[in-house]
This record gives sequence, structure tokens and C-alpha cells, in this order.
Amino acid sequence: KNIPGIMMSTDVIIKIECSSVTLQDCMIRRGKWYDMQRLPFIPGSDLVGTIVDLGTDALREGRFCIGERVAAVVPSGGNAKYIRLDYQCVIRVPDGVDPVMALCLSSTYVPAREALDLARKMNTPFTGANVLVIG
Repeated sequence: KNIPGIMMSTDVIIKIECSSVTLQDCMIRRGKWYDMQRLPFIPGSDLVGTIVDLGTDALREGRFCIGERVAAVVPSGGNAKYIRLDYQCVIRVPDGVDPVMALCLSSTYVPAREALDLARKMNTPFTGANVLVIG
């Protein structure tokens, strides 16, 4: 097995159960994405998996434990078997939620939420505004 190890105390190691193939992945493979990843790279920007290891700070924080299902949105690497991420970059998937359904939520909800957060930081007024979310 080629399982990544803990490198930083805030790391979590996730065994990936399901992941996406997005337009971003396809455009990177064609060399046409605005933010190209260095080659070789592993595609996949959304993932759901199970925590198999935790760094000391991630464990001490107590937000996650080994065996919990989590989701994440990453620049690349979601189609791997395992991935190492900072624990602050993952969200818990509630018990009983199908991993594919959780994956769909992360790939639509997270970008919409990030766009709204960015607009809020730029002091964009929302009162009376129309917001279109596609996804």
C-alpha cells in the first residue's frame, strides 16, 4: 500500500471512498486551465472518505477521530486512494448520509458558499439583491 504518512501535526490521512471528475480536471489534462497544476498530478477536486490517521494537533483539537467520514474540496488529488490534508480543510459527513450524496453537496454548496463569503468580504450589499446559484 502507498499510504501517505503524517508530516504536520495538523494532518489527517483520508482513505477516499468516492471523488469527482470535473470540468477543471478535464481542462487541466488538456493544458487549458487558468491555474495549471504541475505535472504529473492526480485529478479530482471533490472527495469523500474515511479518516485513517490524525496528527497530534488534529487529534488534540478533538474535531475528528479515526473512522469518521469526511468531505473536502481540494485543488487536485481527489481521485487518489489516500490523501493527506490539514484537518481544517475537511468537513464531517453526518452518519447515514450516502457518500455520493455528500460528494454532490460539497461540489455545489462549497463553491456557492465561498462566492457569497467573498462578496460579503468585499462589502457587496445583499439586501434586495438577486443571487443566481447554478449547480
